Amino acid sequence: MGDAIAYSNPGDNEVNRGIHEVFSQTLKSLANEAGEKAPLCIIGHSLGAVIASHYVWDLQGNNSQPIVSIGNTPLEKCETLNLFYTLATQIPLWAISYKDFGQPINIPAPQLSSHYPQLTGEWINFFDKDDVLGYPLQNINDDYAKVVVDKQVNAGNFWSSWSPLSHNGH
Repeated sequence: MGDAIAYSNPGDNEVNRGIHEVFSQTLKSLANEAGEKAPLCIIGHSLGAVIASHYVWDLQGNNSQPIVSIGNTPLEKCETLNLFYTLATQIPLWAISYKDFGQPINIPAPQLSSHYPQLTGEWINFFDKDDVLGYPLQNINDDYAKVVVDKQVNAGNFWSSWSPLSHNGH
């Protein structure tokens, strides 16, 4: 819970800046290894899904100034993002701080067709009804319903799948 509190209370933005810097550096490494225009798939679990969504949301022009410097390749700018998979996400908890619960990120990225005209995108959100920290997203608002497909799963093992402990079983 401490991580979520630190991330949700930007204060001087130092925590968020550090987290987003790691995200940026990871995309840079991926662009170097896979190619500057490689199609991008992001898989985020729990708070990681929130962080990924915030990062991409900033890059898609929803924040006038991203909190970290971004690389120059299409992959680093998330222009090649076509797949987003969230597992046990708390995005709805962050959405309540926005008018009408805010706007989801665009999947696929608006620029994807200029790099890969044949690719389409998808955002699938996996959640377990017993997980008190992971939620469906389609019912946040109409915009989320248009972008996200919720898939209910039974996460965890025999001992944890029926309880809140299923959160770590995704």
